[in-house]
Amino acid sequence: MITVYINGFKWKVHFVSQTHDELTDEDGVPSLYGVTLMRECEIYIDGDLPMGLMEKIVTHELVHAVAFSYDVNLDNVNEEQMCDFIGTFFDIIKQNREIILDAIK
Repeated sequence: MITVYINGFKWKVHFVSQTHDELTDEDGVPSLYGVTLMRECEIYIDGDLPMGLMEKIVTHELVHAVAFSYDVNLDNVNEEQMCDFIGTFFDIIKQNREIILDAIK
């Protein structure tokens, strides 16, 4: 488990088996790569994902946590698509880190 602080909220991020209760449906079938539990300030992520997918899922779930922590209401948009969309910016920054760092010097 790791801890992430976002706007004063302490989020616990758990990397678990795909058969963990939080990632399975009512029949115990794995159905999610990750889930963010707002009231508990906890994130559960399938710890066996390949690296590229892992980065995408971690970013996606952190966007959920950021929205909650800053009281951003995503009810009028497709929250899942919005989290994927915003998560894309993390990919862009990561892939272009050197260019961005040079630009702000």
